[in-house]
Amino acid sequence: MKDEDLPECLVTDEEEGGFIDLDFRLLRLDVKSNGVVVAIGKGRHGGRVVGFAIELNPEWNAQPIENADSFLFWGSGVVPSIGAERDTILAMLSDLYGVPLDSGMMRSEIKVSIVGLGDDPRCVSEKPTHMKLFFEADPDHYAEVFVNVIASEGRLEFHEKDPEYRKPLIRALSI
Repeated sequence: MKDEDLPECLVTDEEEGGFIDLDFRLLRLDVKSNGVVVAIGKGRHGGRVVGFAIELNPEWNAQPIENADSFLFWGSGVVPSIGAERDTILAMLSDLYGVPLDSGMMRSEIKVSIVGLGDDPRCVSEKPTHMKLFFEADPDHYAEVFVNVIASEGRLEFHEKDPEYRKPLIRALSI
């Protein structure tokens, strides 16, 4: 796919609190030989190509949700580097959030805790999978975001959980 064919990725809904959400075209979703699932999405904003990737580790612990016929699936993963688009998404989020950058460079790999919100991340290729990522390596950089993979629609979503996490998220993502 050519970069000029990528969709606009910024999605905001003022009626829903003005959250800054990004919906990417899912370009890659596959399972490595070690069981790690890799999802890569890209889109455009302001004439720039931006992208996001997540690697889901294969081990997940199901925890029943009290008073519900559903489970939370606890596991971990990595937000890896995907090249130039990684710094572009950082700059874009910095601009949209109004949070200045120190270095302008994104970490090459960020370990995250993940919870599948009623969806088992091991089934990401077959079913829409809604997850929450926890950036918690440093208390000053603690942040949460929603990441959803809807393979049937070719979409990878990076959705804001709460505006209070904007500054810590930028810190967690940047060098």
